[in-house]
Amino acid sequence: MELRDKLSAVRSTAKDQLSLLNSKRKSENALLLPFFELLGYHPFDVREVVPDYVIELDAGRERTVDYVLKKDGSPAVFVESKEVGTDLGACDSAPLLRLLKKSKAPIGALTNGIEYHFFADLERFYSVLEGATVPDTRPFLTFDVFHYEDDEVENLECLTRSEFDADGILPHAHRLKYKRLFRMYLSEQVEEPTEEFVKFLAKQVHDGEAFEDMGMYKSCAREAVRELFGNGGGGEAQGQHSVQGGTKEDEDKRLRVQGEEGIHERDSNGASEAGLVLENHREPRLERELGDT
Repeated sequence: MELRDKLSAVRSTAKDQLSLLNSKRKSENALLLPFFELLGYHPFDVREVVPDYVIELDAGRERTVDYVLKKDGSPAVFVESKEVGTDLGACDSAPLLRLLKKSKAPIGALTNGIEYHFFADLERFYSVLEGATVPDTRPFLTFDVFHYEDDEVENLECLTRSEFDADGILPHAHRLKYKRLFRMYLSEQVEEPTEEFVKFLAKQVHDGEAFEDMGMYKSCAREAVRELFGNGGGGEAQGQHSVQGGTKEDEDKRLRVQGEEGIHERDSNGASEAGLVLENHREPRLERELGDT
């Protein structure tokens, strides 16, 4: 059975039991153990799934984590669980990362049984790079059992017991982390480009020195980014030949009409002639076309 099929079965079972999970122990039995199993770790074999795993700290101190997943006798992933409904985004991940440094596992997970945030001790990877900076505390991978896309399932494959590679997991986690962060950033720019992003684009393509007023470029940048990333990821070719279901000529005509309407509206509000000359060089403000990403 493929991972997608296993996830579908776990999701169905979890939804059926969700209203009954009023304690952490119930959540672990109903949600975590089946999730470990779909990753290929036998939940009732303590050679693979170890509950109450002890991590030795400094000065003889110890810390117990809820679970550790092992492959070939070596720790692969340790897991800290929270009650169902816990907002993982509000949880401080710094303690978990500190535990990673002390543990022998390269990966740590924080979960409420439905959502999983996976963290990597990337300092082990960055330590071999000259001039590397201290990494931030954001997860390299997030997964929601109730809501996931095909590419997220593919990303999860690297944590399955059959695919887990102790030597290669950290550079892979680095790639997943920054691919995820870049996509999040670009999604934000699709919604509303920041002045910094618009300024960067203007400097790359402007013939001569770019105008200081980024309003001259903002709507252009918004349209370009939405054509590339906001309509199903069609890419550059899609943006050149088809815009919102029409040709590029149709889009140019639409922009001219909107521009004329915008000038007429400003004129009716008593805008000065000098102001209209400037506005004539600006693209009209476009309505927000995308929902939250």
